[in-house]
Amino acid sequence: MTNTTSTSFELPTTGTEELARALGELRPLPSERVPFEQSVGRILRDAVPADRALPACNRSRMDGYALRAADLVPGGSMPVCGEVRAGEDGAVEVPVGSCVKIATGAPLPVGLDTVIEHERSDRGEPVTFDLDTVEPWRSVHREGVDTPAGAELIASGTRIRAHHVGLMATVGCTTPVVARLPKVGVFSSGDELVGVEDVPLPHQVREGNAPMIAAMLAGLGTEIVLRGHAPDEREATRRVLEEGLERTDLLVTIGGISAGDHDLVRPVLEELGVRWWVAGIPIRPGKPVHIGRTEDGTIVACLPGNPVSSLVTAHLFCRPIINAMTARTDAPGWEPRQLAEPVREAPRRTTYRPVRLLEDGRARIPAWQGSGDLAHLAHCTGMVELPAGRTVDTGTVRHLDWRTP
Repeated sequence: MTNTTSTSFELPTTGTEELARALGELRPLPSERVPFEQSVGRILRDAVPADRALPACNRSRMDGYALRAADLVPGGSMPVCGEVRAGEDGAVEVPVGSCVKIATGAPLPVGLDTVIEHERSDRGEPVTFDLDTVEPWRSVHREGVDTPAGAELIASGTRIRAHHVGLMATVGCTTPVVARLPKVGVFSSGDELVGVEDVPLPHQVREGNAPMIAAMLAGLGTEIVLRGHAPDEREATRRVLEEGLERTDLLVTIGGISAGDHDLVRPVLEELGVRWWVAGIPIRPGKPVHIGRTEDGTIVACLPGNPVSSLVTAHLFCRPIINAMTARTDAPGWEPRQLAEPVREAPRRTTYRPVRLLEDGRARIPAWQGSGDLAHLAHCTGMVELPAGRTVDTGTVRHLDWRTP
């Protein structure tokens, strides 16, 4: 049975038709129950309903006096026949023409329809108010006004956040049904890479891509179960990739997918049975990107090795893949933003550039030295899409915020 849920994902418009079709038909990962306190970041599978009307009774919004609006007499005083505190049942008989003291959140006794705050009274007994008339339901939080019993509070496909945890606690949903976390492996390749704790020689670089992409994917709500690296050697590459395909729902590789003699990742994956949905795409950066799937169902995303290319393509492709796997429906998407400065030259291919949002909401593209320039990302908060074949002034472009997974 294929998934019929409306899954939220946006892909580049060129060369991804088969991928979009495949993700739309993808069977989501299984569901599981988790304690609601541990559900933040998970994707809800069963909607959470209100188990009763909210609020469940008419209650006071203020500290003051509860009464019948029709009983208020201009300039007159009113006997105070009791008090209702928050947490009490409000079972107080209030004769016509009388009132009760009431606390914020306390239930109104039957028949009362108004609360007058202490500040509009002399707080005497009997009490006098400085109001001549009041409308019924003044300062009353009416029964069921927030939501009726049985109404859907949190929709299936929602990524659970802190306020959802509060709602679940309020309606007694202690073990929500959520999507299993996608198991993800991140694999890097290249003889030039050394560990982050090493002192690299001039011709070497510390391995920054894999930690960056693993952190980004973890932030989207995945479980990183494997981190691997192999030199540019076929058997070592095959061992790491075989393990990744066996243990993960999504295997992300970085580097080794171009046409060079030492680019081994793509041919080894093909030997291991990966069928490509995307085999290169006319975008910049990220043209060599490959996306595919094994017969057993593991999805493979092969990202380029340059750091900006790998980060851009991870956002372009891994985000929608994870959304499809978990049947997420509320994922933040692309939004219109104005550029702070014009683009001087029309790009030959659709181009994705990291940007920083200014205080006025415009997007500024920092200077860069190409897709190997990781340093220029330091203050970036997202990326914009620059259409191929035309220059862009300070008009509107599509923007994806990296801070809202």
